[in-house]
Amino acid sequence: MINRITFSEHPDAIVYCALPGGEADIWLRRNIRETSQTDEDGNATPVYEAEEAFMRTTAEEAEVAKNFDLFFEYAAKWDPDEWQKQQREPTSAERIAVLEKQNSELAAAVIDTELALCELFESMEGAI
Repeated sequence: MINRITFSEHPDAIVYCALPGGEADIWLRRNIRETSQTDEDGNATPVYEAEEAFMRTTAEEAEVAKNFDLFFEYAAKWDPDEWQKQQREPTSAERIAVLEKQNSELAAAVIDTELALCELFESMEGAI
């Protein structure tokens, strides 16, 4: 998601915050421009406005800087809820369901192998 953000000082184009585990939170800012805000007394204060996008990544800071536009587009589309779903550990019930499915597939493969061996032995019966 792209947000329009106002800063009191000129913002950095990239804010890279490394996290434990090899990931990093990054804030990317483009179209940074100086403007002013007027308060209720009519006093103008200089401020900076920018488009800002956020994401979590495993990329190194140098890679983000080198490919800023690409990462900005990724960040503009990044969905934290979807990322969270991908990061969570499966529940015990989900793990059991996967194991039961694998067990059924393995049992079917064993039966297919036994049937193939029976056919092979039957076809070899007269050859021995």
